[in-house]
Amino acid sequence: MIWKILDRAGTLAYLLLSTILITILMSNSSENAGVNNYSEKLEALKVESMRVMSNNVSYFESRINKLSETQDSYQVSTDQRVYIIEQRLKELQSDKKNNQKIINNNISNATINNPYKE
Repeated sequence: MIWKILDRAGTLAYLLLSTILITILMSNSSENAGVNNYSEKLEALKVESMRVMSNNVSYFESRINKLSETQDSYQVSTDQRVYIIEQRLKELQSDKKNNQKIINNNISNATINNPYKE
C-alpha cells in the first residue's frame, strides 16, 4: 500500500512539475514575442526619425538656397543701380564742364556758368 501512495505522489509531483515547466515555457515565449515586438517598434522609430531628420535638413537647405538666390539678385540689382548712378554723375560733371563759357573781350577773360543749361 505504501508503494501505491509513493507511486501516486511521484505521478502527482511529475504532473505538477510538468505543468509548471509548460507554464514557464509559455510565458517565456510570450516575453520573447514582446521583446521582438519591442525591437521591431524601435527599428521603425529609428527609421521614422531618420526620415524626419532628412526631410528637415532638405527643407532648411532649400530655404537657405532660396535666401542666397534672393541676396545674390539683390546684390546684382544694387550694383547695376550704383553703376547707373555713377554714369549719370559723370554725365552731369561733364555737362557742367561743357556749360562753362569763356568770354573773351579785349579787356579780360572771365569764366561764366550758363544758368540755363543745368
